[in-house]
Amino acid sequence: MQGTGRDPARNPHNQFLLIAVQTGLVGLGALLWLLWQQWRLAPQLPTPLERGLAQGFVVMTVIVCMLNSALLDHTEGLLYAWLTALLYSGLKSRDPVTGKTSAAHTIQSPITSHQLPITSHLPMSISAIIITKNAGTTIRRCLESVSWADEIVVVDSGSSDDTQDICRELGAKVTVATDWPGFGAQKNRALDLAGGGWVFSIDADEWVTPELRDEILSITGNAEAAPAYAVPRRSSFCGRWMKHSGWWPDYVIRLFRRDAARFSADQAHERLVVNGAIRKLKQPLLHEAISDLDQMLGKMNLYSTASARSLHARGRRASVWSALLHGGWAFFRTYVLRAGFLDGREGFILAVANAEGSYYRYIKLMLLEKR
Repeated sequence: MQGTGRDPARNPHNQFLLIAVQTGLVGLGALLWLLWQQWRLAPQLPTPLERGLAQGFVVMTVIVCMLNSALLDHTEGLLYAWLTALLYSGLKSRDPVTGKTSAAHTIQSPITSHQLPITSHLPMSISAIIITKNAGTTIRRCLESVSWADEIVVVDSGSSDDTQDICRELGAKVTVATDWPGFGAQKNRALDLAGGGWVFSIDADEWVTPELRDEILSITGNAEAAPAYAVPRRSSFCGRWMKHSGWWPDYVIRLFRRDAARFSADQAHERLVVNGAIRKLKQPLLHEAISDLDQMLGKMNLYSTASARSLHARGRRASVWSALLHGGWAFFRTYVLRAGFLDGREGFILAVANAEGSYYRYIKLMLLEKR
């Protein structure tokens, strides 16, 4: 083709098409693989901001590649490949539980103001601990899945259904404590009642598979086991097992030596503070997070209230505009950055629910300031 202009067949205004023309399917596949690795590893970053920026970078790269064919030319292409390789290798050395770099997926938890001494005189029995309230529809499945534990400790917040009767029927040690101090403090009550050297903390809407049970028993019988282990949790939402939306893999620290950890005092979204290394289990813990929309709305109200009170106690402030911004960001993060759109209609519903929950959290915080 004569003239000074570029041949459109050799220079389509699309980076993907240009690479396919110049290098074939191998080159196109290599680029897509690099983008996929960045997207797949981004959720392992330690903070929501870093995760959002990393996945946002991938989204913007795809958009630019679809509209322009010069993004990866010459030196820029080499720089992009180098940065991608650096990101990939750096993230591979991070543990998805805490985001810290570590060898063989072993990490150290942050030093806290209340270090807990690790002793070795405790018997290596296992206590399963659960806090409950009106969990009659799910508690039987939960308790039967941990029947292998040496003891089951239940702290109930004053259930009005048959939760307490089911727990006693299945041999659990039930303590009733109706003065609700928050999730963290209530779980510490259950922890204080546990007598085993190992503790497995589980919620009433979760259950342990036989494969996870075997993995737990193999660890608690190992003298060289770490002080704590995080479990990948697989959750269902309105009947669908979620594979994206930030719900998988959802690592939660549930197995630990009794004298090596305590729960934080947060009213909602409590965390386990561990003195020592945290490793990962392979088998998932199953979780029926939301069974229907009525339950979703109830949990949204409960958690948004508890979170607003916690934020208020720390001196945080809010406005209508900040509530709208937090809600909009929650939707975008869940549905776009965390690929909620790949979870179908349930992914969209969850993204909307997260947006509503975030919006109401900050609206409630704003109203608390006026009291």
